[in-house]
Amino acid sequence: LTVQWYHNGQPLVNAHRFRTMPGFGYVALGILYAFPRIVASGPMLCEMNSVS
Repeated sequence: LTVQWYHNGQPLVNAHRFRTMPGFGYVALGILYAFPRIVASGPMLCEMNSVS
């Protein structure tokens, strides 16, 4: 399973501020230091693909 998160159509890179956190049956995006002007400034999208 591959997971890619996007903000305003731009991919988010897993780094210090953004972390993909998989769980049992779900995936979440951890955001460190979330500022309203950044998070509320556009859509967040999660794209998941299964690898066969």
